[in-house]
Amino acid sequence: MKNSIFLILLLTVAVIQSCDQLNDITTVDLNGNIRQSYNVNITEEDPTTVAEVFTVDASDNAEMAKYLEKIEKYTIKSISYVIKNYSGAAGITFTGTMNFGSITTDITNLDLQAASTAQTVFNVDIDQAALDAISADLLDGNSISGEFEGTVSDKPVSFTVEMTFNVDFR
Repeated sequence: MKNSIFLILLLTVAVIQSCDQLNDITTVDLNGNIRQSYNVNITEEDPTTVAEVFTVDASDNAEMAKYLEKIEKYTIKSISYVIKNYSGAAGITFTGTMNFGSITTDITNLDLQAASTAQTVFNVDIDQAALDAISADLLDGNSISGEFEGTVSDKPVSFTVEMTFNVDFR
């Protein structure tokens, strides 16, 4: 009888230990990119101001979408953008800001045609504390909003801004 109780106690401890190890195994760290594109189209009749609001949603990344309910933390490692599909006269520039809530980064005299032709990748210049704040906002709802605003030096002009958020998630 003592052996049976001891055996049951030993098996119970083994099962509990296995469950703890299984929980450790199911916690994984992954990395992925969230991409968001938006078009800017300024006609001859429009003012030269740009005010594009965008939403970056973690569910747009297939790997992140699988784990949305289980994600405990996002860490945005970098934010970058590329100008694509430029249409307009040579030499048109953009000056303005890219905003994520209270976090703002400046863009000064960006030659849109040159950037589009070269497919230059521009890294958004913000510090780690700002990236951490944006990461926390992303965790609260799995999406964040931002704004691309400023002025272009001439019109008509159209182009696409493609943003990439490089994100670790757990």
